[in-house]
Amino acid sequence: MAASESTPLLANKATEPPAAIARSSGLFPPFRRLLLVSLLLSVAFVSTATPLLYQMKVMSERVCEEWEACSARQASKLAAQNISLMVTLTTLSGILNLFSTGWLMRRYGPRFAMVMQTLVPCLRNVAQTCAVLDGGILGIRLLQWTQLMTIFGGGAGYMLTANTFVNALVTPEERTASFGILQGVFMFGSMVGFSIGGLVGDRFGDAAPFEVTLSLLIISTILSSAFLPYIAPEPVDEKGGTGIGSMLKPLLVLGPRRTEKEEGGDGKRYWGVPLLTFGTAMGVFASAYVPMMLQMVATNEFGFGVKKNGYMMSLTSASRGAFLTLLFPRIIALGRRLYTNPKASPPPTPSEPSGPLPTTPADFEPLSALPEAPAEEPTPPPKPTDADHGSHFDLAFLRSSLVVDALLTAGASFISEGWHIYAAALILPLASGTAPAAKGVLLELVPAAQQSEALAGIALVETIAMTLTVSVFGLVFAYLSEIGQPFLVFDLNAAVALLAAIILAFVRFPRVIKGAGDV
Repeated sequence: MAASESTPLLANKATEPPAAIARSSGLFPPFRRLLLVSLLLSVAFVSTATPLLYQMKVMSERVCEEWEACSARQASKLAAQNISLMVTLTTLSGILNLFSTGWLMRRYGPRFAMVMQTLVPCLRNVAQTCAVLDGGILGIRLLQWTQLMTIFGGGAGYMLTANTFVNALVTPEERTASFGILQGVFMFGSMVGFSIGGLVGDRFGDAAPFEVTLSLLIISTILSSAFLPYIAPEPVDEKGGTGIGSMLKPLLVLGPRRTEKEEGGDGKRYWGVPLLTFGTAMGVFASAYVPMMLQMVATNEFGFGVKKNGYMMSLTSASRGAFLTLLFPRIIALGRRLYTNPKASPPPTPSEPSGPLPTTPADFEPLSALPEAPAEEPTPPPKPTDADHGSHFDLAFLRSSLVVDALLTAGASFISEGWHIYAAALILPLASGTAPAAKGVLLELVPAAQQSEALAGIALVETIAMTLTVSVFGLVFAYLSEIGQPFLVFDLNAAVALLAAIILAFVRFPRVIKGAGDV
């Protein structure tokens, strides 16, 4: 844009696009630093997942052997009880971690919140290492109750903080694809973490995975505090306070609201955000348990052991990570171009002069005869983001992705040989773009001031849905296995995915939306 007399001499940095921040550091901009930190944290959190369960089982059997009468059934029962308590505390702490992380981001900014998500797990990991070295009842209690430290820093909070960073560092046009890339990095980190946890534990001892994790967490803490950009926290809402209403704000943002008519006045109640949230939760409910079902079917029906299941899970993580990192951004970019199909306007044709050109001073009109220059109007506000990058395609992709997920999951019910398990592990992740697409659409439906709360709310809903699917489909799979029809569980998952797509079919983009609370 050409400069004029009304152009300020000093640029207003507050109005610079997010891309100016994200690309201001040459070859290693903040977004790439965020991906590096996220990769290290994914490896760190996953590398102790399997060793933690294994150590709990071994330590429970060791404690049982100290009793006067201990049978194999009693040892298994004790191990199951101890693991169940630990998983319950981990799940509860993960949900509360989302609330504490959202509060930290609102008060101190995303970078401080990210540092807390790495620093607190360092302390928890030290306690877990001591628990493994103890190996007795004290070690079991340490492994269980130190999970409460996750309330102040853990995996759920770091994923929420990473998504908040993405929202701040990239332009709205790049947001959906960047969410997919970030989730793909999570998957690659999970793949590496599962491999490292088993290999290091077998080669260097039971405490080695926890020591490696501690080293990765320390490195991540240093990188988070020194290399991630500082983003100022949002202004504190004096009306919101710091009570229960403030803690529940992420959920309230996902509620219904009213639209406004173009000429002013209240419009109809808009249910797009609650429908999107419910449809996304149903999608998570349908797909989150599929990897676990593949493992159980492979173990019960085809005799897969720990080694083959590890290969299968690594293949799933690699396929999901490759799709989200490499294919998903290209699908979004291509789909937007084809979906919006902008019509190029023809270039303006130069106007022909109405008369002969003046050649002498007498031919020029006096200055008073010239029309006055129109007063310069202020720059119009930017168009809605969707008008520029076509986020309507994101919603269409979200619906179609769930339909494809349903078809692929239903196809898994025809598994009849062992190699079919590997084929399913490779193919099923090809419909895994639901979560990043849902986040991209959600941020288009809420005002900019509420986007952080919206991300926290959708993360909380997804966490609850994952917890429910493990409980519900675990019972369903047990019943179907008992009657000799274990593969029917894939058909039930496919039906839930179709239901999620039907719910999302009712989501529409409104014209203008009031803020949350205007219901």
